[in-house]
Amino acid sequence: ASGIWLLSFALALPLARVPILQGSRLPFPALFRKVSLHGLGLAFGTAGFAVIASFTTLYYASRHWTDPALALVLFGGCFVVIRLLFANAINRWDGFRVALV
Repeated sequence: ASGIWLLSFALALPLARVPILQGSRLPFPALFRKVSLHGLGLAFGTAGFAVIASFTTLYYASRHWTDPALALVLFGGCFVVIRLLFANAINRWDGFRVALV
């Protein structure tokens, strides 16, 4: 796993360099306004995952069950698989319909 960065570097080395754009810098408040809505969307999108993970461990503790880590690993794995399988769902269907599911 520690050699992945070396493989990534070797694959990226022959790629063309990205040109540096010259121009005036965007003031920080304007930049913050442009980025903040997307950041809030990402934060709210992952809040559900955090809540489910937190309450799963609390539920296991209240029932005196062992190994809540297994439930978290399975939930996280399923979460990743669903994200990979339905990555293009918003483009295929409307974003509102996807959010309702």
